[in-house]
Amino acid sequence: MFVQSLSRENGGEGKLSLGVVEVGAGRKSTHSDTHRIMFTLQPFSTTTGKPPTINDRLPAPPPRPTE
Repeated sequence: MFVQSLSRENGGEGKLSLGVVEVGAGRKSTHSDTHRIMFTLQPFSTTTGKPPTINDRLPAPPPRPTE
């Protein structure tokens, strides 16, 4: 599972100057969405197409491949 957050921000600003008097205004708007995404992985062998056999009761570890 992972979480994705998207946010969007809009805004504007304006100023008016008349001699020594300055008038300004601003606006800001923010919108945010959070999405949780879950998925299940199902591993399979690319040669046989079957799921892997998992066995933790081996008497000894299997031999390592040689190059």
